[in-house]
Amino acid sequence: MDMVNGQYLLSFAIIAFSLLLVSNVFADVGSKPTAEMEIRYNGMPVGDQVFYAKMLECSKKPDALAEYNDFSGFPNALNVTIYDSNKDCYWHPAQLAWGGKCADSRCNFNYFMPTDFRLAVFLPSTGRLYLSNELTRTEFDSYFQVELNKDGSAGISETRPGSILKNIIYFLPALAITVVLELLAAFAYLAFSKLDKRILVSVFLANIVSLPIVWFVFPLISPELIIIIIPAELFAFLFESAVIYALNHDKLGLKQALLLSLIANAISFVIGGVIYLGAYLVLSFII
Repeated sequence: MDMVNGQYLLSFAIIAFSLLLVSNVFADVGSKPTAEMEIRYNGMPVGDQVFYAKMLECSKKPDALAEYNDFSGFPNALNVTIYDSNKDCYWHPAQLAWGGKCADSRCNFNYFMPTDFRLAVFLPSTGRLYLSNELTRTEFDSYFQVELNKDGSAGISETRPGSILKNIIYFLPALAITVVLELLAAFAYLAFSKLDKRILVSVFLANIVSLPIVWFVFPLISPELIIIIIPAELFAFLFESAVIYALNHDKLGLKQALLLSLIANAISFVIGGVIYLGAYLVLSFII
């Protein structure tokens, strides 16, 4: 097996492995939409030290995404299915909207959150479930005010825009994770291909430019992660390939630059997502 075929086989193996993991992880290092909710009960802060919530989405089938139904750590009362005759659909927990274990009158959600949603809140102190009105999320990073009423209803409204400082704080660990992972992946590829290790400098520079664009510019397109994730990742791959080739065209060919960028982005796409999720959960308790 010659060196070129070896490079393609290595690339194919990494991409196939990444796709396999993505089908179960659904993660990457790019910016994730967030929703922060301030919860009040009858005009006062929630008295429960810990309480629970789920974002609800409306689907034509009552058992939509049932295979992702994991209520470990949540009260069964939140596992609701409510038929909406006006929309002819069933409100049920949005399984890919991560979060909902709330404290100090605040709930946080992230990842694949529905654009149109209702909120279900369960207070252990009252033993009651509270259901909000339907609302459309308009911001990539959203803030909401939720008022729980004694009759079991709840009102929800979108309030202030996302915090730039908070976004920057979330961005910094993502930048560090991405740069480290892509440099390690690039180093392995360069060593395997017997290419000049100084190419790593261009990999670093490409990431320093591309990730802020992925993180801060692409979310302006839509509040839905599913809409921007593919063009954002495609941009990162092509932009980094172009930078690597432009700065090293005397050391490697265009195909090699494309392979290097593809491998590095595939690694950060999968492994970085898992690491970033842990960092996000830690920061959610701090900020």
